[in-house]
Formats: sequence, C-alpha cells, structure tokens
Amino acid sequence: FYCRDSDFIEDAALMLIESHDYVLPVVNDDFVVVGAIGVFEILEGLMEFTAMDRPGARISIILEDKPGALRDVVDFLAEREVNILSIITSTAESKEFKRVVIRTDESDISLIADILGEKGISFESISEEEGFSV
Repeated sequence: FYCRDSDFIEDAALMLIESHDYVLPVVNDDFVVVGAIGVFEILEGLMEFTAMDRPGARISIILEDKPGALRDVVDFLAEREVNILSIITSTAESKEFKRVVIRTDESDISLIADILGEKGISFESISEEEGFSV
C-alpha cells in the first residue's frame, strides 16, 4: 500500500483504513519514495479542514436534503457578516435530511441564535469553541 504525492488527503485516509496501517509511503510519478503520511497527519488535516483549531462558534443544524437548503443558511450568515470557517455535512437519522455543522469565527452564540431565529432556521446546538493548536 502507498499513496502518490499528488493524491488528496481523503485518498490517503482511505488507503490507511484499507491497509490497517498507521503510516503509508508517499511516492512520486517514478515510484520513488518522497515521504510518508500517517494517521496523525490525517488527523491534523481534519483539524485544519474543520477549523477546530480556530476560536469561534460551532452550529449544528438539521436541513432537508434538497438543493438550496444550505445556501439559504450561508446567505443569512453572510448578510449579517458572520464569516464561515468550515462546513461539514453528514446523513441525519432520516435519509431525507442532512446534519450540517458550520464553524464560524463569530463567538457570540446569542448573536448567531438570533440570526438563525430571525430567518426561522431551527438548530440542534450552538456552542462557543475556544480553538487550540498542536
């Protein structure tokens, strides 16, 4: 098992899962080993992609799984100048809905709750996130 230096981090993660290894060699187009990627690099990438290392707020919303549902939420936050750091979606309990986790750089959770309430968007939770670094 190996990954190429041009692979996406998701490809490396899938390869690690499939191989049950903790580290994979990284090769170039000539199959020369140019490095290694391990579980901890994948976790660091996940932390950066999800903005877990940045202070702000974490909003969890259940949205209908249809085109445009997320756009409305993003537009409402943008109108109020709330900067979005990351968005992650996953299947909710029902296949007709998606769980959406939005991280923002706005840490005033009351303000975010008010913005969503003004637009009639219900949320599962809003929490302030301190952020951290490794």
